[in-house]
Amino acid sequence: KRISARGHEIITDPDFEPPFFRLTSEQPDIPIDGIDPTRRPVAFGKWALPKLRRELHHKDELVVIQALTSICDLVHDPEKAYEAINLKIPDRLTDLLVDPLAPIRERAVLALSILAGSGDGKDAIVKNIILVENLKLCLGDTQPSIRLKTAACTEIIARTWMAADVLVEREFIESLLKYVEDEFDKIIELHLETLKSLMYGCGKCVALKNDGFKVFDIPTCTSAASVIMFCTVKTKAKHLAADIKTLPKRLIKLSTNPLNPNLQMYCL
Repeated sequence: KRISARGHEIITDPDFEPPFFRLTSEQPDIPIDGIDPTRRPVAFGKWALPKLRRELHHKDELVVIQALTSICDLVHDPEKAYEAINLKIPDRLTDLLVDPLAPIRERAVLALSILAGSGDGKDAIVKNIILVENLKLCLGDTQPSIRLKTAACTEIIARTWMAADVLVEREFIESLLKYVEDEFDKIIELHLETLKSLMYGCGKCVALKNDGFKVFDIPTCTSAASVIMFCTVKTKAKHLAADIKTLPKRLIKLSTNPLNPNLQMYCL
């Protein structure tokens, strides 16, 4: 528990048993001075988002951070989120994803995560290819907080099949497989959920070609081996499987697992 300025006890998340920790915070984690919401100038009513949209590329970096923080607060309201999409605010966030300042990158990703919660938001994001490419770069950001929020944003976008198709085309599977093994546990969980969403179609072939199934657990390996077993009944699938040079070696390794006879059988 914490003690407030008035001397009252405040119950925080870790006070619960077991402690309840948010997977990703809806607030920025990278500290920055000068963005007190009670002091920063904002517009109200119908002029709020148009004003904040203009400030996203203000020459003063503090104004940009303030605008991003205000947008993150406002677009939790579905009506404001819809207005932000119509104002093409996701497009205005494109270059901010690769801004030199970490607080700007973090808040830009956070704003996209909130907007991606709606179908129109996902559609607006994936239609901007440069935005998608910059979001992919954020997966390998030097700041763990930004990587975590990017992983959460990507997972939300990948939940619909149309958006997932775009992520597959933009080689998100390859990027996720590159980063997933060396990340923190929370980020790994999000990456695996994203990969699960991307595997419904041609994403399986992309993962196979990149030796991606080595990062999954035993049930996933078992399911993958069973699919390969049935697919390779046809000659065309046999030729495709033969092109995956790492596949035989992986099947041999999995077939030596005595704790999973089904996996052994499918591999053999």
